[in-house]
Amino acid sequence: MKIYKKYVALIFTALLLILCFCSCNTQPSSDNKSTQAATQTATSEDAKYVGSKVLNYDKEVYENIDEIIKDTEVVVLAHFIDTPRVLTEHFDYETTLYCTVFNMVVDEVIRGEYNQSSIPVKQTGLPDSDEMETKVKANQQYVLFLNKEQYDENTTVYEPSGIEQGVVMVNNDGTLCSYSDEGFMPQYDGKTLETLKNNIASIK
Repeated sequence: MKIYKKYVALIFTALLLILCFCSCNTQPSSDNKSTQAATQTATSEDAKYVGSKVLNYDKEVYENIDEIIKDTEVVVLAHFIDTPRVLTEHFDYETTLYCTVFNMVVDEVIRGEYNQSSIPVKQTGLPDSDEMETKVKANQQYVLFLNKEQYDENTTVYEPSGIEQGVVMVNNDGTLCSYSDEGFMPQYDGKTLETLKNNIASIK
């Protein structure tokens, strides 16, 4: 009986050691934890910032390129180099809304009719802040889906369709980066400018 108990104790001890060893091996190392944390941080930092979400705009979300084309007067390839102009809208004695007009140089009219060398593009918010709307950046080319708006009796501007949905940045390598994280437009991220232009041209 004593021998039997001794063997049972030895077996039990061995099982405990095996369990401890397996548990140690399944725990991520500090290096792995650091790598995982860095990956999570990078993913968070790389998430697209959409300024208009701060205001929860009641806007139409376009599910395909046909929808945004039907809701757009002119599509241009453009960039801006001038100093933007700030406009103000007073809703009451306490509320003032700032808008920025960027004078965009028209590089190409992709769709629609427009015969001027520049086009005034209005976005909500101040020019040095992406709050309200994510702004176009200086010396950066964009595909813009635009609609005309009579801001006041002396000022005609163009607004992007669906707010940021109508703004697509062209990277230096010719690939695209949309300003929106909803609807169909993000599917063009990483695609070429020619791909988007061809798809626009195919819409009857």
